Amino acid sequence: MLVAIGTLDQSGITGMYDSATESAVRAFQQWVNQVQGGDVLTETGQVDDHTRQALEYYYDHEYTIADTQPTLQPILPPSLDFKAVNRNPDNYAMQTYTITGTVVQSIETAELRDDKTYRTHLRVAVDDDHDQMILVLYNRPCTADRVLEDDRITFGAMCFGLTSYEALSGLTITLPYFGLIELYSIE
Repeated sequence: MLVAIGTLDQSGITGMYDSATESAVRAFQQWVNQVQGGDVLTETGQVDDHTRQALEYYYDHEYTIADTQPTLQPILPPSLDFKAVNRNPDNYAMQTYTITGTVVQSIETAELRDDKTYRTHLRVAVDDDHDQMILVLYNRPCTADRVLEDDRITFGAMCFGLTSYEALSGLTITLPYFGLIELYSIE
């Protein structure tokens, strides 16, 4: 795919994930960010899920790095079907989704973790519907803006199934549980 897209020369194919492959992947990530006009892909030189999806998309649509102005949609995971996930969470575990909603509660630890992140749990009303509440784990980088209550956010997340916790009232609350992979926007 990297050869067809134009970031790896045919002579660079070794059958191993070497420095030439890593450079070609990083060049692809940089190109996608340039044509998409933002930080769509993290420029690591590694093929994560978003990079894999982007490679497949651009390859399938026969785009190359010579195409500087392709008209493309952002490459995002599918939108969350809250009711389906809530009814059958095991069917959706370990799958990624694009979610938009309003933060109802943000609970962040005060101590900086070894990986330079703050562990944050967000209760989010999906599509601003308070009957469609999820719990989201967000390991916020220490340099990133905090996510606050009433922020409207769009993010990519992986479903972990359900989680339960005890409310102050003593009731047990069970919600779909997600791990935030990438924060696309905060309004």
